[in-house]
Amino acid sequence: MLLVANARVINSGSGTITFGGTITAANNINFSVGGSGPININGVYGATATSATLTKLESGTVTIGAASITTGLVRVNAGTLRYG
Repeated sequence: MLLVANARVINSGSGTITFGGTITAANNINFSVGGSGPININGVYGATATSATLTKLESGTVTIGAASITTGLVRVNAGTLRYG
């Protein structure tokens, strides 16, 4: 999935939201993920520009399952962000 506009995924339930493939953020894109429920990114997260940002919000856990390469910023505002 190529993000060309800012995106936000919030899981407020008890089920898991799973992304199966690679997520790539283009220039000046903020990808925010969070909520109380778990979110899994099974593929690689990558940013193609230093101005792209991955932001972890709220109390839940986000897991990125594959080795990710990013030149952008990664922020954890709340909760847990796991790699691997």
